[in-house]
Amino acid sequence: MVKLINKGFTLVELMVVIVIIGVLAAVASPKFMAASDKAKASEFPTVLTQISTSQAAFKAESGAFNSSVDSLGNATDSAEIHNSKWFTYSLSGVSATAFTAKATVKTVFGGLALTDNATIDQSGTKTATAPLLALVKNWK
Repeated sequence: MVKLINKGFTLVELMVVIVIIGVLAAVASPKFMAASDKAKASEFPTVLTQISTSQAAFKAESGAFNSSVDSLGNATDSAEIHNSKWFTYSLSGVSATAFTAKATVKTVFGGLALTDNATIDQSGTKTATAPLLALVKNWK
């Protein structure tokens, strides 16, 4: 008598595996999205600090702050400022003794709106809207 040996998985076993993978994906996806949003938002503190440092160097050399982000020199002439997908960077209130550098959301992500922004001024005072602060807690 020949015994038949079935090899492989049953349909029920395959369905259980698919359900388990689906549950894991449902749990992991929101955590991944939150980490992704924090990574995107982490761009502005670096760039605004870089602009502030460049402004201090520019003032030390010329006696006044520069009115254009584009002409601050190599320290801020980077792809992060000019080609940022997430933020637009600008200077305002520029005089011989003061400036405010601003990062404004360019592309909506992580519950942010196009009106959300962060600033730093000549004395290092930092501000940001609440949604940005929720993503980047060290901007104080």
